[in-house]
Amino acid sequence: MKKYTSFVLLLFTFFASAQNLRLEDIMKGNEFIGHQPDNHRWSIDGQTVLFDWNPNNEIGNSTYFWNSMLKSPQKVTTSNPIYDLDFMATQKDYDVVYYTNQGVLYSYTKSTKKTKKVIQLADRINSVERSTNADVIFFQQNRNVYQFNTKDFSIVQLINFKSGKENKVSKEEDSFLKNQQTALFQFVRDEEASSKWYEEKSKSKKEKFPKEIYYDKSSLEQIKPSPDGKFVTFRLSDYPNLPSTNVENFITDDGFTRQEKARAKVSTENFSKHKFGIFNVEKDTTYYVSFSNLSGIKDSPKYYQEYENLKGQSEYDIPVVMQSPVYSPDGKNAVLEIRSQDNKHRWIVQLDLVSGKITELDHQHDDAWIGGPGIPGYSFSGGTLGFIDNSTFYFQSEATGFSHLYTYNLKTKKKEALTKGNWEVREVKLSNDKKSFYIITTTTHPGNRSFYKLDIASKKMTGILTNDGNYEVELSPDEKTLLVRYSYKNKPWELYVGANKPNSELKQITFSTTPEFKKYNWKTPEVITFKAEDGTNVYARLYQPKVENKNKAAVIFVHGA
Repeated sequence: MKKYTSFVLLLFTFFASAQNLRLEDIMKGNEFIGHQPDNHRWSIDGQTVLFDWNPNNEIGNSTYFWNSMLKSPQKVTTSNPIYDLDFMATQKDYDVVYYTNQGVLYSYTKSTKKTKKVIQLADRINSVERSTNADVIFFQQNRNVYQFNTKDFSIVQLINFKSGKENKVSKEEDSFLKNQQTALFQFVRDEEASSKWYEEKSKSKKEKFPKEIYYDKSSLEQIKPSPDGKFVTFRLSDYPNLPSTNVENFITDDGFTRQEKARAKVSTENFSKHKFGIFNVEKDTTYYVSFSNLSGIKDSPKYYQEYENLKGQSEYDIPVVMQSPVYSPDGKNAVLEIRSQDNKHRWIVQLDLVSGKITELDHQHDDAWIGGPGIPGYSFSGGTLGFIDNSTFYFQSEATGFSHLYTYNLKTKKKEALTKGNWEVREVKLSNDKKSFYIITTTTHPGNRSFYKLDIASKKMTGILTNDGNYEVELSPDEKTLLVRYSYKNKPWELYVGANKPNSELKQITFSTTPEFKKYNWKTPEVITFKAEDGTNVYARLYQPKVENKNKAAVIFVHGA
């Protein structure tokens, strides 16, 4: 929907003055404009471009591929790892990468371009992760984590989750009669001694398995092993069972209206409860992290002061949601993100897996709503968070009112802004050598998305794609080539490729617009700025009619929520 909304609005703007533009065409959407490419990415070997496209106006998109040997993109019609697998950034340093397909574990060797089926079982395998040991991977099956050594093919279960409650067997109390029988009869004493002997012998030979962790009726989420396999973190969530709302559906196949279920009404009753657990594999113990000492977690929202029944309320405990930890390259440091469910707080903390203690590193607060580029506007999603080296991580914050990129050094406890100004960082990608970031920003104008290379040491930004328009960039794995999805005020999205250098000449590889769309003389609107009542700049596109058609009438479109 987002991909053609702006063009549909543009069509409506011109409809009054354009005699050759029909309402029937406008309502066709992409059938009139042309289906634009989407989900552009690099293949597993990093040599082929993949994207979703529908140039023939079929029911849905199909996967297409392109490389420097082809004149035009081709539709994927046969199964081939090159076309089926996206480049795996988390495994970019490995020649052999592991992945799952329909619950089966596979390996793909980049050097030989060969695929191998590794493990196929009736129960599906998922969530493959690498270890700090290059020969070890982790995967999940039936909500449990397994450690798989790819050299000797040994598999070890690290954790043992069980739904429901633990069935505790109460110990039989010794009765007077039972004690008397034991005292009077040697046979009874011999039987008891024999049972104990065999039980102890059995225990000495019994294989050790992880202790069961029962999670009752809670939802088991965010299961993640530490890179060294010594810990597994997880989240237990309890969601309220609130009545859903109903939405009337008027367009049906039988001509009768039908009610569709929708989400429950928004209220504080919707808040859910969450626990963040750590399982110590070596000690076979589970413990839970306390977040009660986070700064501001007891503070009532500012809007409480506007309600007589809420003013001065002393007891307020903000429900929070925590994400999975992000680990340093050596796996020794872990940081995680926590969001308040009232959407007014965001914390980044360091997690000590051994003790289960947290250290608060950064607290972001907004009386209205925490959100923005790189900062999740939804409490159950994560933002920009990753490590540059073993002691320095990066994240985004709106501390200045604009979303910018920051670093934090765990040794020096120093927080540093890499970018600043009255513009925002929209996307962030760390370079292969970890000395630079590739960022997409609104530096030139709030309506533009420009592509820069940011040197971490000097904080110097080098513009690569800075012309007016919207650039969505996917770097090739070797960072030599740019795969770009680009649109302009009067040009729909198309795909381009070019060298990774300033003012690179881009080669267009998709041509999506229909002949009908091309016939119309799409004007380039004037971009204007005016002041709102509070002095804030408001940006808009202005479409001027011909001088002879000016009658002071206007169509104004304002997007809000």
